[in-house]
Amino acid sequence: MISNTVVVCCSWDDPEGVDRLIKSTSLPVIVIEGKFNLWDGENQFPVETTHNICKRHSKKKKIFYKQVEGFTEAKKRDFCLKYASSLGYKWALIVDSDEILKIDMRKFKTELKYLELAEFGSYAILIDNYNIPQRKPRLIDLSENPYYTDNHSIIYSSLDGRDINQDITVCLYTIQSITIKHDKEFHSKTRFSDREKFGITNH
Repeated sequence: MISNTVVVCCSWDDPEGVDRLIKSTSLPVIVIEGKFNLWDGENQFPVETTHNICKRHSKKKKIFYKQVEGFTEAKKRDFCLKYASSLGYKWALIVDSDEILKIDMRKFKTELKYLELAEFGSYAILIDNYNIPQRKPRLIDLSENPYYTDNHSIIYSSLDGRDINQDITVCLYTIQSITIKHDKEFHSKTRFSDREKFGITNH
């Protein structure tokens, strides 16, 4: 059921990206705000800016906001999925605030009926990663009670311990109703250089 699906977003210092994401979908959205513990950059926007955006949109749709600080990237993503699960959702669609989401809700509703019958922990979505098309495991089945440890690229299943990201190498179907594109614009003056430094040391 489409009502069991929530968009989960890890963000920091990107209120414009969060605002765009919330506007791009009628699905509920969880925003987990906070700087990774090894990110050197300083925020360009007041912390309450993103929170205020979420509060404004929450008058018309379900928006959940949490602020966390000092988490590793893996721990922040783990917190995000656990929070989604605690709210009773079955499906988590992972979209970062520096990504542009396009979703055809009618087609997604149809696809989800078939995915409900499958037994995979993740499903692939096509991402335009700065003009490089990539299949990424971005729709996660929360009934697997997924969790991260130290590596933000591996999501373990509590049911059998496997990396559910690898399910997309078995299930070759790519979701047709959703596309994600990395935003080539950076909404703060130092975000590009800060992200490059973080990526070099932590990826």
